[in-house]
Amino acid sequence: MITRKFFIFFTAMLLTLVLLPFSSFAEEQPIKVFVSKDQINFDVNPIIEEGTTLVQFRPLFEKFGLKVDWNDDTKTVTGTRGKFKVELTIDSKIAKINGVNKELAIAPTIVDGSTLVPLRFIGEATERDVLWSGATRTIKINNSIASTMSLALTSGLLKYEGAVSNNLAKGQGKLTLNGEVWYEGSFQDGHLNGKGKVIFSKDTYYEGDFLNDRPHGKGVNYIQGKLFYEGDWKNGKMDGIGKAYNPGDATILYEGEFSNNAPNGKGKLYDNGDIYEGEVKYGKPDGIGKTINKEGKTIQEGTFSEGKLVKKLEMSEKH
Repeated sequence: MITRKFFIFFTAMLLTLVLLPFSSFAEEQPIKVFVSKDQINFDVNPIIEEGTTLVQFRPLFEKFGLKVDWNDDTKTVTGTRGKFKVELTIDSKIAKINGVNKELAIAPTIVDGSTLVPLRFIGEATERDVLWSGATRTIKINNSIASTMSLALTSGLLKYEGAVSNNLAKGQGKLTLNGEVWYEGSFQDGHLNGKGKVIFSKDTYYEGDFLNDRPHGKGVNYIQGKLFYEGDWKNGKMDGIGKAYNPGDATILYEGEFSNNAPNGKGKLYDNGDIYEGEVKYGKPDGIGKTINKEGKTIQEGTFSEGKLVKKLEMSEKH
């Protein structure tokens, strides 16, 4: 059968945005927030309003490396890092990212003298992946390829070498960071567009299509020299048809549909010779599917939820 190995692996490697209803038995427990395994300590506990989690802005912004400013006249909080700037105003559902208006589900508010902002928006603004666990009331925020690229592109530290047109990078060129090649490939109007390769660290890189500074199209992601993902990308995320591998031993873990940086849709999960084939939600069997053992025999078939068979398919339904 499909074991927990695949689920644990994808939870670690593909933390993605999942905002599910809270468990009723855990209502009294405070929400815990982790950024790259470090728990964030808040003076005011996170709260939920209309299904949206709000958190104290300063500890989170500072953990993200943002310089924090507060304008008491306009009741506006600003976070800046290099060329990146995010602005939120108390009681306003309009925020700004680099001067562009963005609509919020819930407006920032003040609780016990502290400003609380929507966590979902901050995750999206910094392009990080966010995972919610209803069972433990825990939110985990991890870097993604998109957020890592954003950090470099807005740092002001990249240096360009290559073709130029109208004072903008156009054609073939490269960007260096601290003397090392960070990106090499095609540019259009000053942006990463076309075929290229971005190197995050030694033997860890993305290579393939780019559009507006993000992986978009066909591409591969290698981790420490081992293939992790190959397939479709959209706006910096795994989205479309693809295959995911365990970088440790190069075995395939999943092939099929992806969205929001995770296996979502129809596909196959592989584990030690056993296969689950069917509907998948965030890397778990969820929907109609079946599990097949090494000998090719179907051992479970029916409706799955959160990785478990909840309704067995009756013989009469197979015909």
